[in-house]
Amino acid sequence: MSTVTYLGVEDSVNACDCCGKADLKKTVALDFDGEKKNYGVVCAGRALGTRTRTPADVAAAVAQKNELDRIKARVDHIRETQDVVYGRFYLSSRSLKTQMTIAAPSDLMVAQVYPPPS
Repeated sequence: MSTVTYLGVEDSVNACDCCGKADLKKTVALDFDGEKKNYGVVCAGRALGTRTRTPADVAAAVAQKNELDRIKARVDHIRETQDVVYGRFYLSSRSLKTQMTIAAPSDLMVAQVYPPPS
């Protein structure tokens, strides 16, 4: 999985490396696995798979993408070491962050398949 680092806002670079648009007021610098690129705010969101309108949105999207990648890596590791993963994804209503709780199998847990087989 690729790691993305938010490097900050750059006023000196005024061209987007994604679409080539020039004369931007500012760009955001992102580091994709050691490769630095400057994007406009909208293109940065597209590169991260979300919508962004401000540099703060880009920083939040980078943090969320890295957290989701960390959760996916943890789930993959558990799937490799165990036969079944018991867990639940949920969205925190206060922070609007996706989280996952992973629990060890117990007698009280029931494996559910979605959608239910017909």
